[in-house]
Amino acid sequence: MSVTVRLSLTGKKGQPIYKIVACETRSKRDGKYIDNIGSYDPNVKPPKLSLNQKKLDEWVKNGAIVSTGLAKLLKK
Repeated sequence: MSVTVRLSLTGKKGQPIYKIVACETRSKRDGKYIDNIGSYDPNVKPPKLSLNQKKLDEWVKNGAIVSTGLAKLLKK
């Protein structure tokens, strides 16, 4: 089972809010996930990123792949 840490879209039309989740690589973007790691709200100025760093480090240590979109977001 390969695990990916990625963004999952929630919110309403024109006002996206993203969950940062650990899920199986083959699952859908907004489908079933294993663990909720945090959230990202781009609608406020400055954008709000809340993240459980301990959970993220644990998933990456166990072999989870961080998606490209989330990697760009974490660099900021």
